[in-house]
Order: sequence, then structure tokens, then C-alpha cells
Amino acid sequence: MGTNYSVRGSYDPTSDIDDDKFNPGNEWQKYLRWQHAEEKWQLVGELLHTSSAESKIADGSVFDTGAVWETRLTYNRNLAKDQDLMLYYWYLS
Repeated sequence: MGTNYSVRGSYDPTSDIDDDKFNPGNEWQKYLRWQHAEEKWQLVGELLHTSSAESKIADGSVFDTGAVWETRLTYNRNLAKDQDLMLYYWYLS
């Protein structure tokens, strides 16, 4: 379980176009992770929630990505000395 807050400032994506500064807005991510590991296999489940502030472009345009939920389920298994199996299901809403 944890959290992360990113402070993202303005930047100029191109140097040849005037007045095109972009501010992506700050981002806050919260997550919950569960892991079960045995000698030859591992199962990991994760639930993540990301919320972002409005993004702004220098011309006054504003857009909002809203809240995003992610569900991740990952299974790893050691089959042989040089073979591994990984199965995963990741869902983004």
C-alpha cells in the first residue's frame, strides 16, 4: 500500500513555435498491492487509482483526464532452468 504525488510544472515542448507552453497538472497516485510467492511461482494483485489536476495549454485551452482506475493481476512461474511463464491481466478504466 502506498501513495505518490507528482508536482509537474510547465514546459515548452517545441522551441520553434511561440507561446506553446504546456502545464500537465499535478498527479496523485494511490495503490494497494498483494503478493504471494512460492519457490517456483508468484502471484501479484494490484489496485491503483490516479487523479490528475487540469492540464493547461498557453492558448488558454484546458482539459482534464479525470480519475483513472487500474486493476493488475500477474502470474509468474519458473518452468525449467531457461524457461519462464508469465500471464497477466491488466485493466484500465
